[in-house]
Amino acid sequence: MDLTDQQWALVQPIISERHPPSPSISTVGGRPPSDPRPILDGIIWKIRSAVPWADLPNCYPSHQTCFRRYRLWQRAGTLNKIFSTLFRDLLQRGGFDLDQALTAGSINVTLQGSRYQIHAAAELLDTWQLSTALVFIQLALTRLKQQSS
Repeated sequence: MDLTDQQWALVQPIISERHPPSPSISTVGGRPPSDPRPILDGIIWKIRSAVPWADLPNCYPSHQTCFRRYRLWQRAGTLNKIFSTLFRDLLQRGGFDLDQALTAGSINVTLQGSRYQIHAAAELLDTWQLSTALVFIQLALTRLKQQSS
């Protein structure tokens, strides 16, 4: 699930402020700048699903484009600012009670081989709340895995 229009409205100024659009291609030549929204959606999909960049679905820009932008935004601190904004938004608009979801069995986390698998109940699927929460759950699981190695 991609960012909602409301979520995009919150994070778009962060990207524009830190990475203004490139000069017009008519003045410098080359490819036109890529639209940052589908790139960010692809980055979030990759983080949420914890698969290799090369497995990014075709509905997003190329995995190379998404990875390059991911590195640029991570180094510049843009991703941290985006994630902080999305987390605050999640909390302010009703949040997502992970403790309750885990206790009720709505979300199950299992370790299969060296990868964590997250399973959610049908009533949570395709909600912006779960989609956003999964980004933070997956980031936490990745850090946990790195610390235990």
